[in-house]
Amino acid sequence: MESGIYRERTYYLASCSQSGRLLCWIPRSELDRMRRQSGQVAKAGLEEHPLGAEVEVSRKGLQEASIALSVEPHRLHAAYALWTRARPGCQAGSVRGSFLEDIARGLPAQA
Repeated sequence: MESGIYRERTYYLASCSQSGRLLCWIPRSELDRMRRQSGQVAKAGLEEHPLGAEVEVSRKGLQEASIALSVEPHRLHAAYALWTRARPGCQAGSVRGSFLEDIARGLPAQA
């Protein structure tokens, strides 16, 4: 993505045909804040993403980007699936990061 389309952390599907591939856009200002406040972004992660980072929401994708989220990837996938159930047609909507992460934190432990 590498653009300023989203001004805050945002989750969305890669495409309608890739319903299992959840992506996250994290703008540079958010990466800086995550590094400063909680160390969730390694210095290498900042250097690799001067405008922001589009990462696949998976252990491997986050690890490759040197980013740690406060919610496990499988819980974010489950929360996204829950959020999209009420949406007709293509399930490829975008959702604000903090909103989806709150849903994920509230899911039962087996999610």
